[in-house]
Amino acid sequence: MSDFDRLISCHPHPKRANPLLPVCKDGDDQKFLELTFSAGAACLITWDKALLKLSRHTQRAASFRVMTPRQFIQIQNSTPQQIGFAGRSSLSRNASLP
Repeated sequence: MSDFDRLISCHPHPKRANPLLPVCKDGDDQKFLELTFSAGAACLITWDKALLKLSRHTQRAASFRVMTPRQFIQIQNSTPQQIGFAGRSSLSRNASLP
């Protein structure tokens, strides 16, 4: 174990990776906002209530939406040409929620 300990070093995680992102009340969920933003994804699909409450903020400030799977399917059914599944969602950032 001591050999391993000499090879690693711990670095503190930044409190906010991007100043555009809102801060989630549930600190454990912040990483999902950061990942969605960093990946350049158009949406974060979740049932998590703390994340869903931030949808308007993320849409304005960080250009992605937080939505339920049901909302995503509704958008997909109403605008199928705007969604691609070639490894990454290309949901239009301008598509409106039903």
